[in-house]
Order: sequence, then C-alpha cells, then structure tokens
Amino acid sequence: MRLRIRLATVGASGVDGVRLQVAGADSPGQHPRTLDGDGRVTVQIDLTPRCEALAVGTPSSALPDGTLAVRVRDVEGRERAVQLPVPTEGPLERLVRYRCA
Repeated sequence: MRLRIRLATVGASGVDGVRLQVAGADSPGQHPRTLDGDGRVTVQIDLTPRCEALAVGTPSSALPDGTLAVRVRDVEGRERAVQLPVPTEGPLERLVRYRCA
C-alpha cells in the first residue's frame, strides 16, 4: 500500500526522518528534507501489512492504532523526536482489510 501523509509543523526547519508503525509493519517514509513555505511536508510511505499477525478476517476485530515517529530539526538546528498516534478506523482500516482479504 502506498500512503501519502501531509505533516504540518510549527517551529521546525526540516524533517530528518519518518517511520510508520501500523498493521504489524514498520516502514520508513520518503520525503524532502526541507519544508514548504507553510511549514508542511508530504511523506510517502510504502507499507506492506503483516496480515498473518492481524485478526482482520472477522468483522468485530479492530485494527490496533499505529504510531508515526517523526524526527524534525528546529529553527536552531537541534533534532527533536515526536511520536504521533495514527488512528486506524475509517479509510486506513478499510484499505488494510482489502489488502489482507
């Protein structure tokens, strides 16, 4: 699955790394190191869910939430690490269910 995630930052000058952990997978993101004029960046992540590790075959099984780990540089050049929750209900869960069917 190819995901595109748009991130907005405040007080950052660039993005050094992005990793998505969801659906039993841990995948790095591809992105420009610099932000656009509005402090935003689009990250592309190719994700292959580990279907055998998920209970997506039954309607009552919920896909566990994931995590987006982001390393940014602040305006002074210091690196900061941020962990963001990734809720999976909705389109992401439907996509994983379709992929793992």
